[in-house]
Amino acid sequence: MNSTCLYQYEQPVSPNIAAANSTQDVVSDPELLSKVHKYVSVASKQSGWLFCETAGGVHSPGPSGTSQADLYRPLRLPAILIGDSKLGGISATISAFESLRIRGYDVESVFLFKDETYQNHEYLTTYFQKFNIPCAAIPPPPERDPDPKKDKRMLMHYYSAMARSNLIQDVLKLLSRRHEERFESLETMSTEAHKTIWYPFTQQKLLSSDKITAIDSAYGDYFQTFSANPPNKPLADAQANEPPANEEDLEIMTKSMGELGKFERRRKYSLVREEKRKAAWPFPQPSHLRPSFDGSASWWTQGLGHANPQLTLAAAYAAGRYGHVMFAEAVHKPALQLAQMLLKGSNNPRLSRVFYSDNGSTGTEVSVKMALRAARLRYGWSANDDLNILGLRGSYHGDTMGAMDCSEPGTYNEKIEWYRGKGYWFDFPTVKMTNGKWTVQVPEEIGAKPATFENLEEIFDFKNRDNSTLSKKYQEFISRTLTDLQKQGRKFGALMLEPMVLGAGGMQLADPLFQRTLIEVVRRSPHLFVTDSTKPENTEIPKDENDWSGLPVVFDEVFTGLYRLGHFTAASLLGVHPDISVNAKLLTGGLVPLATTMASEHIFKSFESDDKSEALLHGHSYTAHAVGCQVGVDSVSEMQKMEKEGAWDTFKESWEMAVAKEDYKVEVTAWSVWHQQFVEELSRRVNRIEGIWALGSVLAIHFKDDSGSGYKSNASRALQAELLEGAGLRSFGPEIRGQRAHEAVDVSNVHSRVLGNVLYLMASQTSTPETIRGIESWLLEADALR
Repeated sequence: MNSTCLYQYEQPVSPNIAAANSTQDVVSDPELLSKVHKYVSVASKQSGWLFCETAGGVHSPGPSGTSQADLYRPLRLPAILIGDSKLGGISATISAFESLRIRGYDVESVFLFKDETYQNHEYLTTYFQKFNIPCAAIPPPPERDPDPKKDKRMLMHYYSAMARSNLIQDVLKLLSRRHEERFESLETMSTEAHKTIWYPFTQQKLLSSDKITAIDSAYGDYFQTFSANPPNKPLADAQANEPPANEEDLEIMTKSMGELGKFERRRKYSLVREEKRKAAWPFPQPSHLRPSFDGSASWWTQGLGHANPQLTLAAAYAAGRYGHVMFAEAVHKPALQLAQMLLKGSNNPRLSRVFYSDNGSTGTEVSVKMALRAARLRYGWSANDDLNILGLRGSYHGDTMGAMDCSEPGTYNEKIEWYRGKGYWFDFPTVKMTNGKWTVQVPEEIGAKPATFENLEEIFDFKNRDNSTLSKKYQEFISRTLTDLQKQGRKFGALMLEPMVLGAGGMQLADPLFQRTLIEVVRRSPHLFVTDSTKPENTEIPKDENDWSGLPVVFDEVFTGLYRLGHFTAASLLGVHPDISVNAKLLTGGLVPLATTMASEHIFKSFESDDKSEALLHGHSYTAHAVGCQVGVDSVSEMQKMEKEGAWDTFKESWEMAVAKEDYKVEVTAWSVWHQQFVEELSRRVNRIEGIWALGSVLAIHFKDDSGSGYKSNASRALQAELLEGAGLRSFGPEIRGQRAHEAVDVSNVHSRVLGNVLYLMASQTSTPETIRGIESWLLEADALR
């Protein structure tokens, strides 16, 4: 048996105190994890058992002060919990177990001393049976002997006997079996899923089981994914295959020195036998599990990292307090608190009401119902009139039928039997950096030349751009189009936009001036939406500045809201206030589904009536579920706290430097976690890249494709495959940070999604500069971008 102490301080006290009082540097959490990971990796080249003993209890702090339950969670090692056999030990043991379980650890076994006075082992054995966790009670060590030599001999007898006991051997066999079962499950998971699961957004005729990623766990920015390539699993059955010793061995500690010699001979014999067994075993390969950066932020949901302990505890608290309670004509604290936080955080004087639904798609359906009702009543139309919406080409608002009808015909909806497409969608200018220059590409029908800018911040300089020639071109184009639509007799009930970024439509960064101008023209032109049945007094601009005018403006911020683009709302980047706003995804930090639709009081009053059937008849069984609302409260609170404390200031620096003309600090509106110089350098690879942009936590790389862009393109697949393979690229990740590249090759990779010719990557709001810089290095080295 080999033992290694990775870190040792001078004082035998709690690690955080020992580190603080030491002349040595305080080891950081990433450094400690890296060293543990490296040690485990080296040890895996040999068969046998490896036990990582932590200091103190489950929540004893590490050197940095982080609770060890959180500190070691990225590694998610199987846990053996040492219980407490003394008075109060039942509570302490169960509390420790729950702390581990709620963080996603697999507690494989519980050990404690057998104490006949308190008999904790009997209670705990029964308790842990319902979790299928064995609880092993072992005899306590002998009482301390005043003679040090004799005391040492007695302890050696005790340890040797326990190591050979049936009890320990049975537990080792169980651990070995569970180890094998874990890998067997991971090995077959993709195959079983291929036969069982109907995947979203997937043509499964083209999907093979080996392309399905098996995820064992996730933490922070990373999945722990299974790779079947290494032919051999780490072996863990060395001791488990030992023939069990008789229980009589336990009596050795009470026998004479002569007996000790006998036991030593037996121990040496077992070691020789062990070495022979090792020589016959195949040499193990690298681990089957590796960290995979969640490049799509799990379809844009991740904000505070996977398995965030704060959000996990929030969910558990709400589940324990409420479970699920119905919401119609009822209220609970998390729902009220979250609604008030969102209204205040949006800083939008128009918004006063919050409607809860289950996800982004249903949230946008609710918004459309709200807007159409308000417009119908103001313009005097009937419920049977054919009402449409205004939007942008390539928009996407969800997969439910109503949400699909809010988008133009395209890949996502054109083959759906009930799809009708109820609207008109403007072509719009887009923003990309190409060959080091930020460029606004303008559709030909607008009649304006492309505009270039020195930096991203200039694109958001509305003080100068609002009165520009391009702004006038936008106004003329929009007014001309609306006039033509009016002449056609079409009726519109809403202007529906994804502010700034059209996500599923191809990660298109819209020129904010165009969206801003579109809203302005609509609001100042209610006369362009009148029909023969419209009452003349309702064609005027309302006197209340918080009332909607022209059309209700709906912002679908399901993707772009709540700091995804660096701000609480994407609307703030445009400098406009919508009448209705939808949030989801980051609303709960990436943990559970929940959506909100916020609306103005004027929109709300459109549903007031003495007739019950005039109400907003929309609802879900799990409306405003307490778990989601409480998680939302904690998630939004934490992100607001991060903004206030300058958690993203380091990321902003490169974007501020790109704007500053002298040696002074400049605050920027538009910034990204992706380094400005990295974006510029990548944009110069014009042989492969059509354009690139970064904003907030989003990076979008648009590849050239002679056959055409769009969802059906495969131009981005080569880079996606290269990132997923990971081999030969510089490594990164919380478990291996600090290792030299050649030591970490083939350890990490990037799991990403593509949208036709666009590969996008998305960080969380808790991603570190080290992680992002590592991914940038990977991209710069990728063959697909050379």
